[in-house]
Amino acid sequence: MSRFETTVSRLRQPAYTGENRCLPCTIVNVAIAVVASVVLTVAASPVVGLALAAAVGSASFALSAATIALRGYLVPGTPTLTKRYMPESALRAFGKAPEPVTDGGPKAATQRVREPVDAQAVLSEAGALELTPDGDDVTLTDDFREAWRDAIDAVDTDTYEAVFALLDVDDGDLAVTETESDTIRVEVNGEFVGVWPSTGALLADVGGGVVLSEAYDDWETLDGHHRAEVAGTLRLFVERCPSCGGRTELGEETVETCCAVKNVMIVDCADCGARLFEGNL
Repeated sequence: MSRFETTVSRLRQPAYTGENRCLPCTIVNVAIAVVASVVLTVAASPVVGLALAAAVGSASFALSAATIALRGYLVPGTPTLTKRYMPESALRAFGKAPEPVTDGGPKAATQRVREPVDAQAVLSEAGALELTPDGDDVTLTDDFREAWRDAIDAVDTDTYEAVFALLDVDDGDLAVTETESDTIRVEVNGEFVGVWPSTGALLADVGGGVVLSEAYDDWETLDGHHRAEVAGTLRLFVERCPSCGGRTELGEETVETCCAVKNVMIVDCADCGARLFEGNL
């Protein structure tokens, strides 16, 4: 390797370049480089003349562009500054806004803007939730807890046939696969319909959908997106992991992307570590 290649290799930051490059950060830094080069050109022109000032400005921009190309950003601390100060509307324009998580349910590949369903009201009307004795919280009713566990145990994991009813999609060729990030991806006839944080989460939602279809009179009036919201909210109350039967733990976690940081509520299995719920605080 030549000395030039060695220098370039040392300067490069793989965490912020290549497939890890952040488009909003890059655009912001390129804009800064353009402004800086223009300001330098204007400031230098009375002293050295316009032609030489333009050359200096161009050289400044070229150096800045090379830095951005190698390191991912020009201004030190850009990733942190972007996370803290770039408006979510700007991040969303580049597809970098934190993915909205309201119920831990499956996320459709394409979603129309919908009014959120009052999932807790639906669960209460279905007889799934009741106030705790002190009146400060809600918990599963005994009858629903038992019915939900029975429904989870009855899920056919070879076909996951009840997914069709849960998501309100036509029957078809169903594929349930585990991704490299350990999430569970579901496709029908080759089209993406949802992703769950674990097999246990999928089992909980499928079983919950079966019970809710019988316990909630207006279940059929809800579309697949809203059914998933309700089933995902129900998963917040899961007490035993549907996959291994281990106890669950409620906690908080910070989810970080290249451009955003957010705190979420989580439910994990204490035994197998499966993520069963993740929702915004």
